[in-house]
Amino acid sequence: MPLVSWDEVTPEELKRRYRGGPLLMLTHCTKTKNVEWRAVAEALASAGLPTPGMDLEREELYRSALRGFVKPAAEMYGGSFKKVREIAEAVARCLPVDLYILSARYGLIRADELVVPYEATLNGLNAAELARWAEARGVWDKAVELLEKGYGMYVAFLPGNYARALGPALGKMLASENALLLIPQRLAGRSPRALVVKNRGIFSRYGDLSNARRLLEKALCDQY
Repeated sequence: MPLVSWDEVTPEELKRRYRGGPLLMLTHCTKTKNVEWRAVAEALASAGLPTPGMDLEREELYRSALRGFVKPAAEMYGGSFKKVREIAEAVARCLPVDLYILSARYGLIRADELVVPYEATLNGLNAAELARWAEARGVWDKAVELLEKGYGMYVAFLPGNYARALGPALGKMLASENALLLIPQRLAGRSPRALVVKNRGIFSRYGDLSNARRLLEKALCDQY
């Protein structure tokens, strides 16, 4: 199926594609973290530590120094992630939703996993660097294992390198009729079976997420 716009996606189409059972939602970490960064910086300075980045080998040191700032991932991320969390919470009133986050520090994590505040991004990594990052964190295997659990629908909101970081799992979702994906058009391939919505860019992200929530609620929760 070719790429579509939100105007071409209907609740009836999503309902037809839904296979029954839980929904898997995939999204990405955000630069905005729900912490007081000045206090975080003071705690790090007291422990002689830099701001956490991709240095997972020092995770225990960071957790000790920042024990007052550790939160579940769903509470740590702000910005557009808040809109994704609201979608998950809205749909969860009628069916189980598993929300997973691609974190530049941690890899592919559940929304309830504890994380420290950090500054890291996959943006700017080249293909080789991205592959090394994904291998070090076991992202490809974990993502494929998730898809093999038999979810009723896959929903993904992912920018370029975060979508690429899924490796083979991205191809599996593109080949799945029960998938709704908001990813860059260049990653969609020639004839995806999934519903791939045209990504209109960062400045339209909130509108895109609002459209996704409206359609998913009508398709999966509303009786009509």
